This record gives sequence, structure tokens and C-alpha cells, in this order.
Amino acid sequence: MTTTGPRRKRLWAVAGGFWRQAWLKQALSAAGYTLTPFPWPRPDAVVVWGRRPVARRGMAAARLAGLPVLTVEDAFLRSVHAGPGEPAAGLLIDEIGIHHDGTRPSRLEQECGAAAGADAALIARAQVGIAFLRRHGLSKYNAVPRGSGTLPKPGFVLVADQLRGDAAAGAPEAYQRMFAAAIAENPELPIWIRPHPAGPSRGFLDPADPRCTGVLAAGLNPWDVLESAARVYCVSSQLGFDAILAGHRPRVFGQPFYAGWGLSDDEMPNERRKQVLTREHLFAAAMIQAPHWFDPVLGRSCSFEQAAAGLLARASAEWAKRQVVFVGARRWKRRFLRRYLGEVVFSPLPQAVSLAARSDAPLAVWASAETPQLAQDCDRAGVAIWRVEDGFLRSTGLGADLFQPASLVIDRSGIYYDPSRQSDLEALIAASLGLDQSELQRAAALRRAICDLGISKYNTGDRQVTGLPDGRRIILVPGQVEDDASIRLGCAAIRTNAALLDLVRAENPDAFVIYKPHPDVVAGLRPGSIDGRGAELVLPATDVAALLDWVDEVWTMTSLTGFEALLRGRRVVVLGMPFYAGWGLTEDRGMTCPRRQARVSLDGLVHAALIDYPLYRDPVTGLAATPEQIVALLAASARPRPGIAARLQRLAARSGLWRR
Repeated sequence: MTTTGPRRKRLWAVAGGFWRQAWLKQALSAAGYTLTPFPWPRPDAVVVWGRRPVARRGMAAARLAGLPVLTVEDAFLRSVHAGPGEPAAGLLIDEIGIHHDGTRPSRLEQECGAAAGADAALIARAQVGIAFLRRHGLSKYNAVPRGSGTLPKPGFVLVADQLRGDAAAGAPEAYQRMFAAAIAENPELPIWIRPHPAGPSRGFLDPADPRCTGVLAAGLNPWDVLESAARVYCVSSQLGFDAILAGHRPRVFGQPFYAGWGLSDDEMPNERRKQVLTREHLFAAAMIQAPHWFDPVLGRSCSFEQAAAGLLARASAEWAKRQVVFVGARRWKRRFLRRYLGEVVFSPLPQAVSLAARSDAPLAVWASAETPQLAQDCDRAGVAIWRVEDGFLRSTGLGADLFQPASLVIDRSGIYYDPSRQSDLEALIAASLGLDQSELQRAAALRRAICDLGISKYNTGDRQVTGLPDGRRIILVPGQVEDDASIRLGCAAIRTNAALLDLVRAENPDAFVIYKPHPDVVAGLRPGSIDGRGAELVLPATDVAALLDWVDEVWTMTSLTGFEALLRGRRVVVLGMPFYAGWGLTEDRGMTCPRRQARVSLDGLVHAALIDYPLYRDPVTGLAATPEQIVALLAASARPRPGIAARLQRLAARSGLWRR
């Protein structure tokens, strides 16, 4: 017996925009719709975008064919930049009307009316969602981070302008009434106009009006603006909705979706809207219940929280872009380095420092390639160094085998494996004591997903584990590359795989010891090969995540396997000083680090190391991503094959003609 899900609805798309934008077709498909360019077989509805002039053709076709109209619009959390070039984080799909036409009902209006009966769990999600947007400065468009630009002195009146020709804008005379009211009701306060981010010169208000104090610059985050404003005036701008979330009671001169619920002073009351809502009720309806949220990395529907985290990842990647001079990057790495860093100039070492100084740009270097001389030259020239390394959720293939990384870390103060100086990661771990409950819950969920899906850094090897005894304590000793910088910088007495194994055997004579050589050593690409003496079992080809499910303890110098063991609740004994040691979570037998005084939680460590510190990108699409998305991709083994040049370099590496 076979079962099928709900029947997919067929939408007749008359407008070409539905066919030109691949993400839009994918998002509608994830929502349960199939587009067709023909009116036969008879479709379920005609789909139109908003109420733009091109939508009239679709509405006319619907009338002729006797079909209902399905209206699609952007959700209120959309993209980094305005315009159709980027995938939207979510869609409002409305079979009743459209949210910005207050003269008629809409699905969003119905959701708002029903929100008065929302349960406590939904209201709690709304409270966390509002705090997340406010903390990170997210709104509909997100090209500008919080703290950018120069704001007027706090206490001004904010007047929101909109685009002429936008169907949601309302009547031109409403803007004149709004502006006149702002002047009359606030005679002692400066009046600042906030233009629409998509077209500052195409609004209704005249910035040359002598009664206007000024026009806000485009490079300001709306949350910064709202927190500095004394009052907010709008017609139907989303800024009015953001103002409610920021604690304002805006003066509204149109009938947008957020007016009429007791949260605004309305010039045009809406008789249909009789319920009185809190801002959490309004948020629950407009941001959690009504939109269809879409994950463009995984190509599937998602929750508001997942969509917001994904948009933050894409926005953060955009905010971080600047010109960078990179020294010492192999040719196969350059494409993905540009994705992560933005405008990258690759330079040979002799010219790199002077070029960075002339360009007022930081100098980026693969952290293991940094030399004391390079650091001295940069210090003398006043050039900042960014140290780049692979992240801790990397790929389904070895870096030495030239598989592109799904994550990088870019450290502006040190590097995570060097305990002799503070790194950005060390500071983030110490600061994790200040994380709120929702952030810790996110880290816990990520940790559980990694463990449940069996994810590690490289995700290679056999997942079948055999030959283990019953009733004996099992210790895993992960081998390392012995010339690795983490050992050179983070180890004291025990610095080789053989010495580590000898110590484990001597201190644990009754334990069953497993030795797992490092994958790069097994592949013959890096030094550190030993015969595994002292171990009952040597497993060179076993997936480390699968192995961790069977062991009781991990003894290591500085291996990331120790961190991966902590995620799974294993005892970890450390003979060096990796980033996860010194915080009270491991048994530290080697070096000490007096800076690491904080006693952090495991989920605080996870948040710092896997959420805050790395940058993530889908190696296939190139889109900035969240760690949760990368975990899902790694679990599905989604990876690109290395290019021809990378495969040739791999062959050269195996033959000893080329080193990484």
C-alpha cells in the first residue's frame, strides 16, 4: 500500500517573472504549488505578484477563465539588498486578498485577528524572535549592520517616506497630511525624513521643504534609527511595523496590516479590526504564522527562526566584505576565498605588506603560513593581520585532498590553536557566559543534530565499528600531524603520537585502547605515521564520529576529536592546550593558560566555536549559510567534486612533488 501527500496545486503563471527567478519557483514548489504556463488542464488558480501593473494581466486572465487569484508577495524579512536579484527569505501567499490593501480582507488580516488567542508557546517564540531581530538589526532589507553611520541627536520625529508607484504606498495626499501632522504635533522637535531604501530619490516628500530638518542617510540601520527617534509617522511603510516592535506607538495615515489592532494611532480606522493585540500577538501572526519561510541553501520550507538565522548569515557575510590583500594562497583556494572575503587581491609575499598599507587593507594569511618576519613587517607598516583557517565543520573530504571547505575562521587577533596569545575564539568562549537562554538552546539543538547525524570535521571513513570488547573501558587516542602548528604552539612535554600512546597505555593498563591515525597521515600527505604500538586496535579507515559513539574517553594532545568527544558527553583528557581546554570541561594534563578563568557551559562553548566564530558557505551554491544548514548538507554528503586543477594537484601531492 502506498500513500501520497496532499495534492499539489497548479498555478497558472502569466507573468514572466515567475519563470525567470529560479528561487521563486523553488519556494512555491516547497509550499506545495506547481507552476504552469498554460490554462489547461484547468489550473487551481492564477498566480500574480502583488498589485503591480503586470499583475493586472493575471487578474484579467483569472476573470476570463473563471479562476481564483492567488497573490504572492515578499514577507517582512526578505533579503540583504532590495530588488529581485536575491532569493527572498519568505513569501506571503494569499488566496483572499493582499495585506497592503486595507479596504478588503486578506489572509494576514485573518491571522492577526486569530492571534489574540495564541498560546503561550507561540507568544514565547514571538518574544525571542523580536529580541533576535533587534539584537542583530534585521528588517526587510539588511544591507546595513547596526552601529553604521551617524545618527541625528536622539529625540527627533521620524517621518517614513515610500516609493511613488508602489501599490502599497497609498495616496500621495496621505503623505502631505502625515508631514503636516508631524510638524503641527511636534513644534519643538526636529523632523527627519527616512526615504525608502530601494529609491531615496523617488519618494512623495520633498527634502527641500524648509520645515524638514534633514533626510536620513541610506547607511543607517532601521533599529538604530527607531531607538533614537521620539515619535514615528508613516502611511503604510514597514517601518511602522518595525516601530511597534521597537516599542513605539506610530501615527499611521494609511491602513497597513499592522494598523487597527490598538498598537498605533490611526488616522483611518479599520472597522473590521476589532481585536486589541500586543506586539507579540502581531509578530506571531505576521512573522511566524502567515509567511511561508524558505531555505534557499537546502531548497525546502523552514521555520521563521531558521529563516532569520539564514538571513543573518547572508547579511553578516555582506557586512564583513572589504578589500583584503591575501598572501600565500594556493591557486585552488582562491575562488572560495573570494566568496568568503569579498574583494581579494592575491599578492606574493615581497609586495603584500606594502600593497596592504597603500590600500588601507588588512593582510590575510593562511594561519599556518604566518612567520615572525611577516608579523614584524605588518606591525611596522601599521597593517592588520587576518589569520584564516578551516572551520570545525569542514567538508565530506580532506582539505589535503583539495575539497573546498564549508566553513572558514577569520581571526583578527590570533588563531584558535595558539594559546600563547588571545584569539577571537578565546574571547567568544569567555563571553559565552552572557548568552541568553534562546542562544544556549540553539547551541544545544545544533550539538544534538551533530551527534544524531554523526557529523565530524571531515566526514570520511567507514561507519561500521567492529572488534570492540564488552565490559572494558574504551579509550580513543586520535593521531595528529606531528608538524601541525597546533602541536608546535600548544603542546609541552607530549608532542608526538608515540609519546601520547605510551602515556595512555602506562596510565590505563586495563583499558582497551584504540588508535586512529590522522586522515592526512593515512593518505601519505603529512608526517606522523607510527605503528600504533600500545593500542589493541588501530582503525585508520573508520569515521571518527561513528567511533565516538562507542568509546568512554578520548586522550589527545590538541586534536579536534577532543572537542567532538565533548559534544557527545565523553570524558576528555588533554595533554596540550587546544581551544576547548582550560574552561573546566576537560581534564587538563599539559599546559596551562592563565587567561582562561571562566567556567563555561558546554553549550556556551558550542555557540562560540560553531555559531559565532566561523563563517559558513554552501560549497555548491556559494550562499552564506548557518551551521545548521551545513550540518544538513554534510549529512546528505552534498559536496562538489574537486576541479581538474585540484585533482592534478592531489596527484602531485601523493607523488611527493607538491605540498599543500
